[in-house]
Amino acid sequence: MPTTPTQYQIGVKVSGGTSSDVYVNFKCGTTIKRVLTSSNEAIVNLGNAIDFPSGFSNGDKIEINATGYRRGGIVHTVDTSKGGATIKLTLTDVSTTNAPAINIG
Repeated sequence: MPTTPTQYQIGVKVSGGTSSDVYVNFKCGTTIKRVLTSSNEAIVNLGNAIDFPSGFSNGDKIEINATGYRRGGIVHTVDTSKGGATIKLTLTDVSTTNAPAINIG
């Protein structure tokens, strides 16, 4: 029987747009962990039972997106044979022409 991995670290380096810290959201199943970047980087460990109580499995799809003055996103597939991943995420500045519509009423 294969062993269940206990560590899977994902590091995200954001670039593009106006330099500012953003929140990077990591969604694994129904759990979302929100991390504020420091020097344009954010790191999570899917094996942290407090942040990801349902754990993770090989082949899980992890949705990664950034919110704030810059936006962008990507989907990462867990490959436990690699023990983790480093992802480069290119962001775009949010402006009045590309921001989602807001309805007040």
